[in-house]
Amino acid sequence: MSASYIFSEDPAYLSRFNFHVSRSDVVEAMRISEAQRRVLEFEKARRWDRFMESQVLAHLYEEISEIGKHILAREGYKARGLGHEPPAGELEREFGQAFSLFLQLANRLGVDLERAFAQEIERMEKRFDPERWRRYMEGRG
Repeated sequence: MSASYIFSEDPAYLSRFNFHVSRSDVVEAMRISEAQRRVLEFEKARRWDRFMESQVLAHLYEEISEIGKHILAREGYKARGLGHEPPAGELEREFGQAFSLFLQLANRLGVDLERAFAQEIERMEKRFDPERWRRYMEGRG
């Protein structure tokens, strides 16, 4: 497999995000199928494949809610010093945990996420005209 990279080095692309990436931070990409395989091996080695799907789903909800806490704090809804504390945990780690649980569910239910995503993005590209959506979003203020 040839090396590819998660991040573009284009400054315009990177400026859309709330973090800065230097050349030394660039990480080799992993295909989703490879991530699914690694999670499957990780689970089996620990016998975590014995947990029910409903338990994995409940854990996924928990991790998604942690991401939600970060969003509420970031947007000022949960204001620090006004009865709210900043969310515990690193946001990147919360995403990593949620993603690994999502991969576990896909594995359990026999879903090839690469194929599922490729099919869905193709449907969405046909369904949601970019020009019409740009005009709509720009008109919202």
